[in-house]
Amino acid sequence: MTEKRRPGARDGPRDLSGTSPCRGRLGGGATTIRFVAPRAASASRDAWIPACAGRKKPTLCEDDRTTVARHRRSTPVLHRHLAADRRGPTGGRKMNSTLDAPTATSRLAGLPVAAVPLRALRRAVLCSLLCAALALSAPALGTVATATTDETPPPTAEQIAAHPEVQGAIAALDAWLEAVRIYDDVPGFSVGFVHDQDLIWSGGYGASNLETGRAADAETIYSICSISKLFTAIAVLQQRDAGKLRLSDPVAEHLEWFSLRQAHEDSPTITVESLLTHSSGLPRESDFGYWAGPDFPFPTREQMIERLASQETLYPAQRLFQYSNLALSLAGEVVQATSGVPYEEYVQQQILDPLGLEHTRPRYPDELRGEQLAIGYTGIDRSRERVPVSPFYTRGITPAAGFTSTVEDLARFASWQFRLLEQGGDEVLDANTLREMQRVHWVDPDWETTWGLGFNVRRDGDTTLVGHSGGCPGYITQFVLAPKKKIAAIALTNAGDGPAWRIADAMLKVLGPAVAQAAKPGGKDEEDDAETAEDGQGDEGAETEEAAPDLSRYVGNYATQPWGGESAVRIWGDQLVAIDLPSRVLEKPTKLRHVEGDVFVRLTSDGEEREPWVFEFDAAAPDAAARLVVHGNPATRIPD
Repeated sequence: MTEKRRPGARDGPRDLSGTSPCRGRLGGGATTIRFVAPRAASASRDAWIPACAGRKKPTLCEDDRTTVARHRRSTPVLHRHLAADRRGPTGGRKMNSTLDAPTATSRLAGLPVAAVPLRALRRAVLCSLLCAALALSAPALGTVATATTDETPPPTAEQIAAHPEVQGAIAALDAWLEAVRIYDDVPGFSVGFVHDQDLIWSGGYGASNLETGRAADAETIYSICSISKLFTAIAVLQQRDAGKLRLSDPVAEHLEWFSLRQAHEDSPTITVESLLTHSSGLPRESDFGYWAGPDFPFPTREQMIERLASQETLYPAQRLFQYSNLALSLAGEVVQATSGVPYEEYVQQQILDPLGLEHTRPRYPDELRGEQLAIGYTGIDRSRERVPVSPFYTRGITPAAGFTSTVEDLARFASWQFRLLEQGGDEVLDANTLREMQRVHWVDPDWETTWGLGFNVRRDGDTTLVGHSGGCPGYITQFVLAPKKKIAAIALTNAGDGPAWRIADAMLKVLGPAVAQAAKPGGKDEEDDAETAEDGQGDEGAETEEAAPDLSRYVGNYATQPWGGESAVRIWGDQLVAIDLPSRVLEKPTKLRHVEGDVFVRLTSDGEEREPWVFEFDAAAPDAAARLVVHGNPATRIPD
């Protein structure tokens, strides 16, 4: 696969979707990531010692530092001898003296004893004895060095994407997602899954434009609605870090026109931080009916400011969580006031351009509608029809809901966060500030709702998830990250009732563990071996008398009429799995173990065998099963 690098672009996630069998035109704008392999350990200690001892100016190379570090505990004098106090011009460590130990000894030996300082003489003799001792013990030391430095390097992004577990998870997801599109009658959606700096998998399902049949893909633009709030929150924290504001500042300190009536006498001050945590007590919306069609009358900035005077708080500040588009719109106004730059211009210059998000805009690009910009469609009503939604322009509500983007750009956005959190620094934002934003800053009294600074922050089992969802006329979207695992799921749909959260959740729960396994050195660990043994793959009971069957002959979807639905059979690793469709959620698929011929057996979650699953073939098509028989009941293969 040929990768394209955008001139001047920052490092971002590399699109590896070309390794996937799934649909969608992928790539474009991807950047090159370099993986540096660790240096090989020296073949023996014998070869290493003369290389060090014979230098006129002994500067340690990377191999030397590695070996010395690993012997530091057992041979502290060696470490002190070879790695002295000064750094050389190339980054290696250089000894204070320009002489190595053997040379120093020979030079000293030629001087009268009285001319040699006693401390220097003792040091020289000690070094000579030590080097001789090391030479005698070289084979043993060489064995240790090889054992400790010859570590398995972490797999590359390409290896992760091609790992059988990852490919199996993608195959299962692909079957489930296609069923979601068909059974939920979703016009189209685009998906992506990120691991650290790489877009491991992405694709599109259905159409971005039903009239023309234009396919959805990873480059399709969607309204991302409330995901916009993350960019606004980042802008606010940039201004905080620049000393232009404090989170504890009253909003009125920066917006002199902030005239909304406080309906609760005992309320604390409405602060900048309370805008970002939705704890300000402000109404959910500016007082305009802009979520209702067909015209979606979003107010201008001036109209929003003017209408504030006739609105009042719903709750005392810092008392209850109340999600508020008005609050985040005001946060955008604070950025404009403190920076002296119009909000849209500020975000473009300070966030979108530096991150290389070329297809992310703080507006609805009407000129691209029906082409790269997906047309939004209504949710399904009693008529069971979907109708195109008119274009909408968020105007004064843009900081809360006005951005558009693509899967590929949001993947870059996710990779930037992983990079910043791991490497530190201040690329666009200080790393500690991002950590601050992704910590819980608000907990509702019922302990059910938690929020960071702009970010939704919650726990799913033992995993902390951060991100945001979005819902605008004709578009439902989801952007969610697991920072410690360095994975992210992106789902963008062009339907008013699009299942974006279900899609993102399925990617995290099915593809996430597969990527985690593939990312380990060697691609598996003892637990994986144990699970394989339980499944009967590779153990003593594995097939010995006949070769493993060609599993591709069984792959397909089998209709379960007249009851509706279907069973999707896919390859996962070296076995078959079955997925019941349709289903609201995608759990780990049912595993099938080969018995003989075209007979398999279903396995429980504990690895116990249950009923046989028998595939039948027609003579005219011996390469693809025609039926799947379970409990004596045949299910007919659905034509591709």
